[in-house]
Amino acid sequence: MVEVVRRERPLVDKIWKQGAEEFRASKDDDPERLENTIKVFDELSCTPEKCIKCVVSLLKDSAYQWWNTLVSVVPRERVNWEFFQEEFRNFIDQRRKEFLKIKQGRMTVTEYEHEFIRLSKYARECVLTEAIMYQRFEDGINEDIHLFVGVLELKEFVVLVDRACKAEELDKEKRSTEIESRDSRKRLLCKSFQSSSKKSREFTTRSTTSAGFSNKSKGRQSPGLKLRPPRLLVLATLDRMTEMSAKEKPQNARPGSTVRGRPQRNPRNEMSSKNISRSRLQELRVEHRREHMSFVLAKRRPPPM
Repeated sequence: MVEVVRRERPLVDKIWKQGAEEFRASKDDDPERLENTIKVFDELSCTPEKCIKCVVSLLKDSAYQWWNTLVSVVPRERVNWEFFQEEFRNFIDQRRKEFLKIKQGRMTVTEYEHEFIRLSKYARECVLTEAIMYQRFEDGINEDIHLFVGVLELKEFVVLVDRACKAEELDKEKRSTEIESRDSRKRLLCKSFQSSSKKSREFTTRSTTSAGFSNKSKGRQSPGLKLRPPRLLVLATLDRMTEMSAKEKPQNARPGSTVRGRPQRNPRNEMSSKNISRSRLQELRVEHRREHMSFVLAKRRPPPM
């Protein structure tokens, strides 16, 4: 194994002397250099097996991950020098398509600039001049930032990126101010709602308490004299008169003196009963006046504590 490495080492040293560099597919890497390295292998008349081993040794980071993922899903017998050259051309073509469709999207301006420059190296024919590169970068910027830089009519790509970064900072400050204002309005609305609901609860509690107190007052009675309203007294007086007249009628009537089922009237007894009823009614009126006066006087007195 050590002898094989020693034999292949002179070939690696030769390609390094020819200007070969490691390829990471990053912003600072140029895919043309790897293409030039591939051309060197043809000039050195290397075997396909040695060529693929040497070129894979130059792949690093994301470029090596790309190749490692590719060979993991391809049968080993297919992995040769021609396969690598074809897939590398597909790799470059894919990055070229990504460059033609690139937009800022959720990236920051700085991230967008790095990705734009990295992918532009795979599509050099699309950005032959700085003016074309400037226009493509400006077209991919988000609309809110484009409103700031679109009216400046700049001509240098570096100045465009700098102004776009400043416009992005201003837009962030504007959005943060709007968010703080919206949050403050929400807090004020919440406080006002809480205070109004608190007042409503206090009013409900106060109304319930006063209603309970009035019900207790209505149900409270003085332990002394039980007062009766005048209307009830009148009804009680009429009941007494009815009872008195019912008791007096049987005493004045004579048994057997009836005319067609009715008792025969006696003028004397009728006159005496009328006189008695009038005198009794007079007494009841006097008694009613007394009870009414006692009710009025008792009502005017303050309730006992």
